[in-house]
Amino acid sequence: MKKEHRYKYGIHPAIKLAILIAFTIITFHPLFYNYRWGFLIFEILLAVIIRLKFQYLKGFIKFLLINFLGFYFLFYFIDFSWIQALIHLFDYILTISIISLQAFIFYATTPPFELIIGLKTLKVPANIAFAISIAISFLPIISNEIREVLVMQQSRGYKFRLYNLKPIIIPTILGVMDYSTNLAMSLEARGFKI
Repeated sequence: MKKEHRYKYGIHPAIKLAILIAFTIITFHPLFYNYRWGFLIFEILLAVIIRLKFQYLKGFIKFLLINFLGFYFLFYFIDFSWIQALIHLFDYILTISIISLQAFIFYATTPPFELIIGLKTLKVPANIAFAISIAISFLPIISNEIREVLVMQQSRGYKFRLYNLKPIIIPTILGVMDYSTNLAMSLEARGFKI
């Protein structure tokens, strides 16, 4: 007799993944260009309903702000118009915000082991299912790493400034690389091969 598995929120992880992929495609599709604000509002409401902890997004949002500032200057050098650069930047911010929030919602509603089980039921090879699960779980890991580095640097007297990001970026990259290395060694020690 087959054991039934109860999924978080009662939705099969493969269906959640299909919704994530469909939402991402819709976000970039020109037909739905005017409805993206509605998608963002829907995602924010969904995040509130599932009680997504917005403090996990803090570090990621600071990282995105730095990213947006850099892209603003990049967009300016494309058109040499501050207004056009601002329009391109708002479009970019909207797109990245929608996709990032989708990933956080998906991660909050789908634990990695459920995703692996769901993908196995769709006959996806175990190695690929495991790789997808790790890739999706990395976004919150990076967010947590940024938040921890900010707290550590602030305890040393660092004040967050956009022109002085070296004390944040370097430890964050090193922390994520350390995590990745430990994960790779752990998988290799257990005989896991992709």
